[in-house]
Amino acid sequence: MKVQGDVTCLDVQFPLYFQGQECFALAVTDNLVHLDRYVRWKDTSDWLLKQRKAIADPTALHATTAQAWSKMWLRDPIDDVDENWNEVLEGLRSLNDFPILHFSPLDPIEWKRHAAGVSRKSARGACAYTARELVLMPDPLLQWLLAFLSAIEEGRFQWPRSLMLARVVMLAKTHDQPVDPLQTRPITIASRIYRNWAKYRSAQIIQHVSSLLPPQIAGTASGVSSDLLSASLLWEIECALQTNNPRMGVTVDLLKCFNMIPRRPVLPTMRRLGVPCQFVTALESMFKQLRRVLDIAGVVGDPLQSSTGVPEGCAMSIIAMLALTAWVSDFIQVSVGSDSAVVLAYADNWAFLANSIQDLRTGLDAMEKTVTAWKMQISTNKSWAWATHARQRSELATLCLNGRNIPIKLVSEELGCDVSYCRRISKKIFQKRISKASRIMKRVATKKLPRKFKIVMSK
Repeated sequence: MKVQGDVTCLDVQFPLYFQGQECFALAVTDNLVHLDRYVRWKDTSDWLLKQRKAIADPTALHATTAQAWSKMWLRDPIDDVDENWNEVLEGLRSLNDFPILHFSPLDPIEWKRHAAGVSRKSARGACAYTARELVLMPDPLLQWLLAFLSAIEEGRFQWPRSLMLARVVMLAKTHDQPVDPLQTRPITIASRIYRNWAKYRSAQIIQHVSSLLPPQIAGTASGVSSDLLSASLLWEIECALQTNNPRMGVTVDLLKCFNMIPRRPVLPTMRRLGVPCQFVTALESMFKQLRRVLDIAGVVGDPLQSSTGVPEGCAMSIIAMLALTAWVSDFIQVSVGSDSAVVLAYADNWAFLANSIQDLRTGLDAMEKTVTAWKMQISTNKSWAWATHARQRSELATLCLNGRNIPIKLVSEELGCDVSYCRRISKKIFQKRISKASRIMKRVATKKLPRKFKIVMSK
């Protein structure tokens, strides 16, 4: 087989794949690859010869993972400024100003209360403190620490760079073994001192905005769980079917959402929500000083800089996502101009409901325009459109996202729940949960353990 491109990266020990057909390379010379069998030309649009390699060398694992994630973490310039986002920040004017949260100095009692609410198994960070050690910290030392953190909030100091060295643990997103670095979730373990500060201040922000944002937007900030949000969507669908009033919508998923949040626009957006400038100043300082080290195969790599995104595992990531959600929701409502248009949001899962294809298209265009301006991406493969009536479903074929048609579904899994957009009954997720529970119960039954402990395990 004659191929174009660099063939020196091909390894004869691993199989090759061409249009779904597996084969092996007997020899690789120049731009010729000699295969051990014939392969058929099935698709004229797919000309890629693919190979997956299993890497066990820690150095190669670190290099591959760092290269994949740094494309997002270093998307924006390191010395990024607001002037680079003038057009985006102009659109922020559509978001109504919220009352400013009253700023209160860090309180030793509240500080220890937040530290005491953390599991003892929670990992240490660069400061080497555990949550319990923060609770047991002597009062004079705690007063000095809070005075230092207050100075950071006021902008007199930056977060110490040694304190902002965070370890990143790559967790699998599914039960299947990851075959690509981007199939993992990078959980950032910052210092315990910073995590306790973020937990303390984010709790204040959540309490402030919970009564100002609609519950279907605020999500967990208003005490709305994912299953309650799914129930809200099911109620909309049920009402449409019972009253014969067509309802349609689009559900989208933001690609690598938290790792692609633009830092320069999100800071003024948080201030627009009424977040005190002291909180924003400390968060901006964290962005500047943060260095990540990847922890893979028991080996820690070299520090990595970042200019984009809010670390997953940071309590402030919830506030940043909440600010962007409020922004896009307000922009969609203004663009559509109809009370029947409803935005539902839970972290990086957004849904938009409307009564007509015109309103749905207008809202979707507004959402795509805003996300593109933020330099973020909507995953077309994980997005879909739906309608409660057959006539409206035929109209959905004209909807496009990222220049591609959106899949149309009758049933789906939304926020971990079965959702049927028509009269068809779907219990796929329900049956999967029952099957898993039954499987686990059978394993518990075979264990030689005290009966009381088995009851605890079952719960």
